[in-house]
Amino acid sequence: MNNVKEPSEDEILSLLHASRQLGSDYDQDIARQLANRIRSWSPGPAKPQNHSTDSQHKVQIIATAMALSIPIMAIAGWAAHADGFYAVLGLDAIIILSALWR
Repeated sequence: MNNVKEPSEDEILSLLHASRQLGSDYDQDIARQLANRIRSWSPGPAKPQNHSTDSQHKVQIIATAMALSIPIMAIAGWAAHADGFYAVLGLDAIIILSALWR
């Protein structure tokens, strides 16, 4: 979005008040000013994603999954022995593959 702030109700009200005082001769100018103000704060077309940001996001997902899987893997290994350990390892593989697949 642009750095231009949205027009307040007071600004729009002052434009309408000025339009009434100036008369119908200035209607087109007032309409143009309102249209320009609306265009200045409306969102523009979506920007394409930066590739480095996308790669950084993938790294963050994988790092978070690995950091959280260490204690979960320890608990699962203690509670369900090898089956729990391999279950968490399988979930880690799914998370990594889904992050890399994007």
